[in-house]
Amino acid sequence: MRNYTYKVVLKNRIDLLDDKVLSYLYQPILGLRSVALYKTLFHEAEVIKELKKTEIYDEKRLLDISLISSDKLTKAIKRLEAMGLVVTLENKAKNSIIFNLYSPLEPKDYFANRLFNAALLDKIGDKNYEIAKLTFKEENDLNDNGYQNTSSKFLEVFEEFNKKIENTICNDFEFRQNKTNVLLKDLNFERIIKKLAENKVYVSKENIKLKEVIEEVYISYSLTEDIIVQALIKAYDAENVDLDIEKFYISISSKYFVHEDTSELKAEFDPELNKKNKTNAKIKEMETIDPITFLELLMGVDNLALEELEIIRSLRREHKLRDGVVNCLLEFSYLKNDSKIVKNYLLKIAKTINERGITNAKETMEYLKLANKKSNPKKPMSSNFHTKLWEEEIKKDTYILEVDENIKIDPTLWGDI
Repeated sequence: MRNYTYKVVLKNRIDLLDDKVLSYLYQPILGLRSVALYKTLFHEAEVIKELKKTEIYDEKRLLDISLISSDKLTKAIKRLEAMGLVVTLENKAKNSIIFNLYSPLEPKDYFANRLFNAALLDKIGDKNYEIAKLTFKEENDLNDNGYQNTSSKFLEVFEEFNKKIENTICNDFEFRQNKTNVLLKDLNFERIIKKLAENKVYVSKENIKLKEVIEEVYISYSLTEDIIVQALIKAYDAENVDLDIEKFYISISSKYFVHEDTSELKAEFDPELNKKNKTNAKIKEMETIDPITFLELLMGVDNLALEELEIIRSLRREHKLRDGVVNCLLEFSYLKNDSKIVKNYLLKIAKTINERGITNAKETMEYLKLANKKSNPKKPMSSNFHTKLWEEEIKKDTYILEVDENIKIDPTLWGDI
């Protein structure tokens, strides 16, 4: 939408701590331009409220006071939307937009968000990440052993209000909320549990692990509750009355990690696009194949050795890594260590993967490629592990893949690979 008029609504209170959170936790991911736009919209809300009868607020005004192009403005807004700071409502008939502004997450909630946490770590590195955590670390309470709480209660101090409380009328007034996680605003876990029960899939609403998994995929992709419910139904084993989280991830992955629709290929070969599509297929492969089968195919053997089976068991059970992550680690070790699966090497990486909150094959592949590049700054093509080998492995035909040919690739899903 271009040449639109706009209004800005503050949905939460925004204070000094929020400004600090924006600078240290959001800005490294969003960039300075998006954060500056957020602050501009925050002040615009007050200006519009005061001068709404005499001023016209349109896109040109935002462009003028921000000194950016229309395309860059749109991109900055999308970044704010993606991190839950802005919700954009469009009225195409009136060519009008409402920007609903939400406050940043509390530091504790931010670091509990695996997606944001991993992105921040990737952007600022280990040292600055630790500084960020210390910056928002809560102060420990003083040792209160031996002390008693002698604080007074309201009516003990203000006795004159005892008889007046019964006659007090509380107006039905809606106040501005202090904090809202807008990324989860339309997600209702209890409603999902109810829908599952209607389909004879019985899961406890106290299942915190499942709730966290659902929230993670909901924040990551444009999913509806119905899509999530259908994926959970597919992952449910009625015979054993068990919901397989790994199967749920695979079902979700099948909608996003897909092959290129060759019917829409450009006439001229695009090497960058081809590279992305090959990487896409590789990640789909890693996310959908059992690690034992994956390693057998990778090594060209019918049965794995006991030691190799033990490594897979350890990565799955002790380190609690998803199959897609396990497969990515196995292939990395295979390429880096002359076709060998080195246990101690993999377990050390697995520990780091857990610490960084990495949860899928795509994040794992990106981290390993970056870590390898940083570990060999003077020799990008090291003697033990060549980037070329990794790229060649990506270009290979996939081992076992059943892909819905009607699904189209979204190249933007991968960013710059």
